[in-house]
Amino acid sequence: MKHKFNYMRFYLALLWTLLLLFLTGCWSSKEVEELSLTAGIALDKGKDSTIEKEDEEGGYPKRNLITATYQIVSSQAQSKGNGQQKRYINVSETGDSIHQIVREFSLKRESTMFSPHLKNIVISDSLVRTYSLEQLLEQYLRDNEVRLSCMLLISKGLAKEVLESNKKGEIPAFRLSGIADNRNRTTRILPPVSLAKLEGKMRSGASFLLQNVISINGETKFAGAAVIKGKTKKLMGFLNEQELEGVVWINGKRNGGVVKTFDKESKKLIIYEIKSIKSKIIPHVNGNNISFDVNI
Repeated sequence: MKHKFNYMRFYLALLWTLLLLFLTGCWSSKEVEELSLTAGIALDKGKDSTIEKEDEEGGYPKRNLITATYQIVSSQAQSKGNGQQKRYINVSETGDSIHQIVREFSLKRESTMFSPHLKNIVISDSLVRTYSLEQLLEQYLRDNEVRLSCMLLISKGLAKEVLESNKKGEIPAFRLSGIADNRNRTTRILPPVSLAKLEGKMRSGASFLLQNVISINGETKFAGAAVIKGKTKKLMGFLNEQELEGVVWINGKRNGGVVKTFDKESKKLIIYEIKSIKSKIIPHVNGNNISFDVNI
């Protein structure tokens, strides 16, 4: 006796087989608690920590050129919802290169560094005077885990101090991004320079500006700009806040801020709010003499 082929059962089996193929997409996923979510990175001149000095005798040979501080968002503080507890952990490691330093973290932490949500990289002035931005940032520019939208800042002083805060519940890396968003309210903040934009600036060979940031007792402020020489990609010097404001006016690319002046007759302070800035630069060349007319 011949059995009739059950098409319905065959199609159901085929459907279940296809569903199983798609349901295996999360086999390699990791829980958020198992990752070290990096929000910010600070780069300073190399200085051994206490643990590194103790391990030096039986450790790995290195010259300790750079100290990298990674700001890790604390998942425990967020899950407990305690506003009085620090929401971040700063961990530092010293080495000869960024690539090596990241691998050194693997010897001390059970969770790997996860940087797709990295907000900013802060570099100390002493480090960028010694090494070019190309040397310092090559790893981040090549690493497909780090997003090129990450913002770059220069610190006058220790960069790791910028990633500290005396306010409970605050994440310093997020605070820096928030301050940068205020650029349409003042003429003393530069447009943020991401890793993607930085690569183009370095390839152009022209000198350029990066936002300078200072930190005093856990309080952070954007103060002036760092001047990067196009030929060497190293720090040349700084512009103070007034000089930076002048550069912004000359560039004519800003839609916010204020201007203060005084009335000559009443001696009273007058504040003007800026809605837009337009400028026109006309160069004049007379032999070896070059001059400019700037109309704002």
